[in-house]
Amino acid sequence: MRLIKDAFNVVLVFSVIFMFKVISFIDSSMIVMAFLVIFSFFNKQYRKEVKNYCFSKKSMLLLLTFVLFSVWIILCCLLNLQTDFSYLKTLFHLLFQLIVCLFLYCFLKINRRISSIPKYLIISFIIQSIIIILGIISPSVRTFLLSTKGEFEVELANHYGFRGASLAGSSFFGLSISFGLLFIIFFSNKNLIMKKNYIFILISLVLLGIAGLSAGRVSAIGIIFGLLFFIVKGKRKFQFFINSIIIVLLFLILIPLLSSFFKKTISSNLSNTIDYFYFYITEFFNSSSGGFMKTTSTEFMFSTMFFPVELKTLLFGDGLYNVSTGYYMSTDSGIMRPILYAGLPSLIFLFSIQYQIMNFFNFKRKDKFLFWTIFIFSIILQIKGEVIGFANIFTTLLFLFSLSYENKKNQLSMGINFQQGFIKKPNYDVISNSNPA
Repeated sequence: MRLIKDAFNVVLVFSVIFMFKVISFIDSSMIVMAFLVIFSFFNKQYRKEVKNYCFSKKSMLLLLTFVLFSVWIILCCLLNLQTDFSYLKTLFHLLFQLIVCLFLYCFLKINRRISSIPKYLIISFIIQSIIIILGIISPSVRTFLLSTKGEFEVELANHYGFRGASLAGSSFFGLSISFGLLFIIFFSNKNLIMKKNYIFILISLVLLGIAGLSAGRVSAIGIIFGLLFFIVKGKRKFQFFINSIIIVLLFLILIPLLSSFFKKTISSNLSNTIDYFYFYITEFFNSSSGGFMKTTSTEFMFSTMFFPVELKTLLFGDGLYNVSTGYYMSTDSGIMRPILYAGLPSLIFLFSIQYQIMNFFNFKRKDKFLFWTIFIFSIILQIKGEVIGFANIFTTLLFLFSLSYENKKNQLSMGINFQQGFIKKPNYDVISNSNPA
């Protein structure tokens, strides 16, 4: 029975994180939200938990930040005599995702599965990895997966030959950075990594690595950050550390070996896909004459995506986010786009949203290094694209992970006092059990 419940919870978590299209504009996260709303009608305890968390001080502050940010965007657009409010669509979608996360968290809480959230997250990404790999090697599976995409993503996926084969609302940069974040969660999760099941760790890393790199090479940054966190903060036995390093080295060696093997043995209809992936991976490890790793995309980014702006643009932006030719000013940098749209204050709003999401339960001192590692990782990603307080899959994953760090005192609480925050109520079951009568 417990296994069935855990499997059902994984389905819920997977559906909320990846937001794959079900029909028309309805995605999997909306389906889960509808289920949880209906469930609340039949479970009084769940309704109480949802009310407590959704109307807590932290939730209200986060909602206020979204409202103020939206008002600021509208003012900047009007000030610049523009009507480009496309940015608000993604912002509102993210707010909806955060609400779904709170509903899902309350569901897992009443079922005493808060501590299992990191496991659910990792298992969800392993399942996604298997789906992606099946999509890469099977044309029929790939056709089905592409049927869940929009027209632009299908065109982009067909251009690259192997990318886009995923069951997710965002199949490229958004999915790639989420895999990067998952690697940090993977190496920091005591429930899985502390177990000396090295075969499981190796298989998981291979699956996650291939799938993450197929979505985008930026996921490799997460591997680096995950390893650094493991080395600096991991209080492990020396042998465990050595074995883990061996696993990572095997992981790095296996990918090109597997690619070479499949190039020679698989049927001809997959050879182009493997050629794409093989070139894609080897390009990532190419070094410049100066000895620094680089790719054509990063070289192009630093040479053309960043440029000085006028003081007026720095303060209030230009009120333009998208234009007929694509991104405004032809930059997709997560630093430049918000500034060009609504000035430097918009970037401050995004950082505020990100920090509130990560610190929803006031992470304890021993956990600060982990969350600051994630925060620095997010800032680095922000240089490349829009991540902080914006990327839906990434932020949903981060919020669910941060919610799993609610301390035990809060887990025992049955309600929220709006004046004092979380409070612990008496455990009436314990009191009643102590009565001999």
